[in-house]
Amino acid sequence: MPHSTIQLPTLAQMLSSSYGIPLMKSPPLKIQARASPSQHISPNRVCRAARNAFNGSLGADDILSFHNVEKFIASYTGVMSIEHDMCRNTCIAYTSPFTHLDTCPTCGTSRWKEERLQGTHGRSKIPTQTFTTIPIGPQLQALYRNKDSAIDMDYLRQRTEEVLQQMSRECNFIATKHGNYRTAALHHLW
Repeated sequence: MPHSTIQLPTLAQMLSSSYGIPLMKSPPLKIQARASPSQHISPNRVCRAARNAFNGSLGADDILSFHNVEKFIASYTGVMSIEHDMCRNTCIAYTSPFTHLDTCPTCGTSRWKEERLQGTHGRSKIPTQTFTTIPIGPQLQALYRNKDSAIDMDYLRQRTEEVLQQMSRECNFIATKHGNYRTAALHHLW
């Protein structure tokens, strides 16, 4: 991958199919894994509030930060987010052919926060803006790993097949004669 910003260990983990079902034995971890993604407030505030609410309880010290919950879930599912630098004016993402650029070729703005860059004499490069992607491949792999979600994922194909069979019976619909289903359906209406 000549222009990828994905680190090799991350890529290896994404390509691995050895993920299992998470073993969440700690009650605070179970609550947190369910609650964190759906909260409308800062995930770190949720973590602090949970630690305060469970203070003195068994497992209260095991409550993870949002970052650690993300890492925990990624370690079992293979679904992880990837952060990319982008132009502050949203002209481009610094990926593929733009990975090594320091300024936007469209608007000419710096990729880096200038105050930080100048304050550290060019040693500390902090992007002015970033965006996050979650690759679809690991998400689909995770869905197909579980029997129930794999059955749900096949619903569209099954339902489409049922509808086409019903159309065939009710309309004397012959797809092979007309090349594709849309043409055949229209031909029947004429």
